[in-house]
Amino acid sequence: MIPIIDSLTATLQLRFKDDEGKLHTFSFPKAAQDLPSDTVGEAMKTIAELNLFTRNGTQLYRKPVSGAYVNIKTNTIYSA
Repeated sequence: MIPIIDSLTATLQLRFKDDEGKLHTFSFPKAAQDLPSDTVGEAMKTIAELNLFTRNGTQLYRKPVSGAYVNIKTNTIYSA
């Protein structure tokens, strides 16, 4: 019997609306795991103000919506 190997990874996902109101996610897989909400909020405001990311003339990260740590649990059931 092969043992189940559990792993848990967390990614910081920042969600923004673009100029047209569509949602876009900016992900940081190696972000610190204990960032305070005000720090995340200020960072999101800065990202929006910098206007760095556009596609076909649309600003992708225009309005901050939310920030969250998304946890992914992996259960390995087979390993060769």
